[in-house]
Amino acid sequence: MTSTHTYSKNIHFQSNDGLNLYAKEWGTKNYDQTVLCLHGLTRNHKDFEPLADAIGNNKRIIAWDTRGRGNSQRDPNPSNYQLSEYVKDVLSLIAHLKLDQFAIIGTSMGGLITMQLMTLIPEKITGVIINDVGPELNPDGVARIGEYIGDINTFENFEQAGQALKKVHFVAHPNFSDGDWTAFAQRTFRATDQGVIPDYDPAIADSLKSITSDTSDKQNAWVLFRALCNHPLRIIRGDLSDLLSEETANQMIAQHNNAKLITVSNTGHAPVLTEQDCLQPILDFLSELP
Repeated sequence: MTSTHTYSKNIHFQSNDGLNLYAKEWGTKNYDQTVLCLHGLTRNHKDFEPLADAIGNNKRIIAWDTRGRGNSQRDPNPSNYQLSEYVKDVLSLIAHLKLDQFAIIGTSMGGLITMQLMTLIPEKITGVIINDVGPELNPDGVARIGEYIGDINTFENFEQAGQALKKVHFVAHPNFSDGDWTAFAQRTFRATDQGVIPDYDPAIADSLKSITSDTSDKQNAWVLFRALCNHPLRIIRGDLSDLLSEETANQMIAQHNNAKLITVSNTGHAPVLTEQDCLQPILDFLSELP
């Protein structure tokens, strides 16, 4: 699918506590919908570049880098790497752009942020896509993420970095070609004078503990999820996911009166969102929203 976006631009804004933050916007001159994209724990706005290219038609796509990721400033106080601060960062972006109504696509940690946003600004959100996360996190998946998040290596090029990613994430993306792994590395790493390094602050490794504790109280986590129940919802799950179990995904569907589950075959945590199983359902869902 060829993108029909006619422009992209960089967005620079400040967090409530003065950090310089970044977002990327893709759009067309006459867009009819804004889609806000929120990335996962070690990820950044580049994760949504393939989806933005695929969506194209008359959409304004905004993907942000929360503090410590991508082009956003690293936080001098690592204790601020926690969900409550990330929520504030998104609110700062929404205020900066004066967004009135928008859909949200939240991958992994971005989905958890979305659930909290729904308790704060439900009137602004027209619909939600949650990508491979829920109110209960599978401990096996959390443990696997913890094993690689603090492993900071330097590589000579993106091809080498892609092969390193393949060793860690092959279980989640067994269909990836070597070219796919290189493209994945280009979205995950950045080139510096010292070599190709992960595109996030290594200090965020400790923040996994706060995310786990934030979602470990099952009752409160499900209360947060139920804040979504008055809004159209699509839940995307990789059928090999070790973070969002099939049981939890089905419980989410059962507790919502306007939700559908989209399963991506032969894929783990987390789907790229351009897979054949989910791209067209995403486009269809966005077209149904106000």
